[in-house]
Amino acid sequence: MGFQQVRIPLSNMYAPGTLVRDYLEKKPSIEPFVGPWPSMVGLGQQISFRQDFSSATRQLVQAHLKAQYADLPFSASVQQNIDCWVNSTCFTVTTGHQLNLFTGPLYVVYKLISTIKLAEKLREEFPEHQFVPVYWMATEDHDFAEINHFYLGDQKLVWEPNTPLDGPVGHLKTDGIDAVYEVLASLLGTSQRAEWLKEQFELAYLQSDNLAKATQRLADALFGDRGLVVIDADHPELKRLLKPLFVRELMEDVTRTKVSESIERIKVVYPDYEPQVSPRDLNFFYIDRGRRGRMERDEQGAHVVGSDIKYTTAQWIELYDQFPERFSPNVLTRPLYQETILPNLAYIGGGGELSYWFELKSLFDAVEVPFPVLIHRDAAVLMTEKQWKKIAAFGLEPNQLFLSKDQLINKKIRSISNIELDLGFLKEQLEAQFAHLYTLAESTDPSFIGAVHAQKAKQMQGIDLLEKRLLNAQKRQLKDQVARLSEWHNELFPQGGYQERKRNFAPFYLTYGTLFFDALYETFDPLDQACSLIIFP
Repeated sequence: MGFQQVRIPLSNMYAPGTLVRDYLEKKPSIEPFVGPWPSMVGLGQQISFRQDFSSATRQLVQAHLKAQYADLPFSASVQQNIDCWVNSTCFTVTTGHQLNLFTGPLYVVYKLISTIKLAEKLREEFPEHQFVPVYWMATEDHDFAEINHFYLGDQKLVWEPNTPLDGPVGHLKTDGIDAVYEVLASLLGTSQRAEWLKEQFELAYLQSDNLAKATQRLADALFGDRGLVVIDADHPELKRLLKPLFVRELMEDVTRTKVSESIERIKVVYPDYEPQVSPRDLNFFYIDRGRRGRMERDEQGAHVVGSDIKYTTAQWIELYDQFPERFSPNVLTRPLYQETILPNLAYIGGGGELSYWFELKSLFDAVEVPFPVLIHRDAAVLMTEKQWKKIAAFGLEPNQLFLSKDQLINKKIRSISNIELDLGFLKEQLEAQFAHLYTLAESTDPSFIGAVHAQKAKQMQGIDLLEKRLLNAQKRQLKDQVARLSEWHNELFPQGGYQERKRNFAPFYLTYGTLFFDALYETFDPLDQACSLIIFP
């Protein structure tokens, strides 16, 4: 195998009582906001919900995929998945993401492999059906600053295009990206693995006209052999299928109404919930002369914010018929677009994505589109054997890995200190003493109770301060142990964040070659809802 793996519950990455953690733990409190649970039973139910998916839509999307792949030397696995698309027994499982440069952070790779693994597991469970893993490219997003860079170690590589952009990132020409390639090439070196990485970047970005095609090429090069189908839904014929939702947006304010209702219902159960996405009064953009502008309702119909484009409701509907490609769904209506044109069973995403999908269930019900099974992508922490052995050396358990650095250091100092650092016993004594004082105050003069309460708070705060000073003093005395633990934590959690959000796949491929991908494919199981600690030799 060449590597070791340890799996810990994915829920450890989330605070108790949060939506995502409750979903991972299948708590009844989250049930009104989701479809079937993420399990083979739930996915089997979803197959029955999707049995009557439109044959005409299947044929239309298949034709689009064939055209989209016409200039790519794609694998037999991709060909087979596109060919079976029109079968009534064929279904998709989907993840979506922005067009991050060179895949961006590791978790993008994790999302794609999770999707591939789910399709493979479904084929084993339901051999009479076909299951296609799909990467829905967010080609219409216009937040370029989020995707124009990636990290090699601590080195940030940034693409500064020659052509400014105020519209869909997928349309962006790849001019100027050769400068990123030059930096990448110098950092990677000249090993065989480095040459392979450079070749993938060059074939994708230096030989494609725009970012959408470049991203498709790279995803196909990395994952096409496992059958991943990449779709760019920014196409007029596909967008015609979204017209009914656009009309309801104009006429009924359906998205804002239903999503707002869901948010309020969520807050009843989770009072501290902060909406991931708040609905607009009109949840579409309009693309005109390269600019993607937000639409906003007005008395006559709607207008495009920051422009002089303004039409009546009837004129907007007529315009949609003429130019469907100009209309772009936002973050709340895009999932409906996806589920309208794909025979989809499940959406695979991270915690932030799942949180806003929870807001959408009532909207899906209102427009009569089946709500997919929501599945949290696999997570991973990649480490060397040396880093793994330090977990035991520090006296830690694997499930404590997601404690903050300060929490880990404090835990370590308390475990090795030769003095008592926990002053909780003093607090217990104070509690007993002040209970007696409260009794005295109540029996003499109740006005003293406030003074007793203030004195108790002062004493408790004093003990907390003393405990903190004792701990800091021990940290100074045990500074070598603190330094070693801090260095180890920084290696696995760069800049204090999750490794999967800071690191790119390239350095790991450079070190481990195909073992990097093999380990992920062998370890990941999206229905297990676990975080994998993968230990490389």
